[in-house]
Amino acid sequence: MNSSDLTNNTSIATAATAVVCRIWKEEYHLENYVSTLVAIILNIVTCPVTICMNLLVIVAVKTKPRLQTMYNLLLCAPAATDMVVGAVVQPIYAVGEISLLTGSVSEYCTQYLNTVFLFLSPSSASLSLLALLSMERYLAMKYSLRYADIITKSRVATAVITCWVIAVLPPVFLDSFSRPVLSVMTAVFITSVSFAAITYGHISVFLVTRRHIIRIKSEQVS
Repeated sequence: MNSSDLTNNTSIATAATAVVCRIWKEEYHLENYVSTLVAIILNIVTCPVTICMNLLVIVAVKTKPRLQTMYNLLLCAPAATDMVVGAVVQPIYAVGEISLLTGSVSEYCTQYLNTVFLFLSPSSASLSLLALLSMERYLAMKYSLRYADIITKSRVATAVITCWVIAVLPPVFLDSFSRPVLSVMTAVFITSVSFAAITYGHISVFLVTRRHIIRIKSEQVS
């Protein structure tokens, strides 16, 4: 084995270890090519559908004034995030899986690392934006008379930008600063807070709605 081969093997091993590459060592020879091929086909087929459907949501809200409510404007943010997944993450994942089938280990590990890097941000952003949608519905039900004063376009824009900025932190810690522990802790914190906000928002909306229904029924004359 010459020095160039040794250097290539070392770089491949480093990349595989950094991302827990599933094809390193014996796992590469045991790869299920059928499931990999199915994953490639599914991503190639659903990629344009994901882009078009989310783009239609954004265009509909943008072009129809009657749809430009605060909730719908906020709904455009996760639609844009999902569109990025369809336009960037899915093609990169498909290219990486094709590299796996062709036997290019180094290229696969590089694509795998890029996929992990690009998948963390949209996932964290989607969870945070879903939490914002839940809290917006909660505020709309709880403070219906003050809704226009509490939920404004500037506050919605600030909240969306904040979610996107926070979602970038885990992959930045992983790739730029080589802090995998900090990256995992940040991702877990974002996920936990988002799920807690979503749960609290849905339960609160249900309780407020139930209380309103009981009050309306009690005030009705038989």
